[in-house]
Amino acid sequence: REGVARAIALVAALLLSAAGDLALSRDGRAAFLYGLSAFALAHLLYVLLFSGLSQQPPWEAFARAPLIAAALVGFGLSAEIWLVPHVGRLVWPVRIYVALIVAMALAALTLPLGLLALGAGLFIASDSLLALAVLAGAFIAFGAMFANIALAAAGEALPYGLARVVSGVVFSLG
Repeated sequence: REGVARAIALVAALLLSAAGDLALSRDGRAAFLYGLSAFALAHLLYVLLFSGLSQQPPWEAFARAPLIAAALVGFGLSAEIWLVPHVGRLVWPVRIYVALIVAMALAALTLPLGLLALGAGLFIASDSLLALAVLAGAFIAFGAMFANIALAAAGEALPYGLARVVSGVVFSLG
């Protein structure tokens, strides 16, 4: 029963990510908010999924990988300097999104390090580069290209890494 719930959560997170990509490919503030919201919900599902698999809350990442966890939180807090001042009226949606993506990465760190953690890191790198590309027009071409490569790699690493963790859990229970 838990396996089915986890599979549904994973599929829902992937579908929300696809919806986020679709929304962000459109112009306008409403499309941006839809995309941001879809990705935020996907990250929330990943937090629940990863925490459920590890049976640990995200803050346990500080016990498993303290330097990486501290760097993630520091990077999330640094968004107050390099990102938040530039988003206008979207301050709170962006802050919530940053908190959720950091929580997702921390939750990934509660599982064995590998493709899952790499996928979470690539997701953060991709989102950060896209934000920088939008804020600093000079980096748009390079930043967007690298961000798309990182996002594609994250899109492969997260589900594959999760499948490996889930299959290990399933086989170790049997």
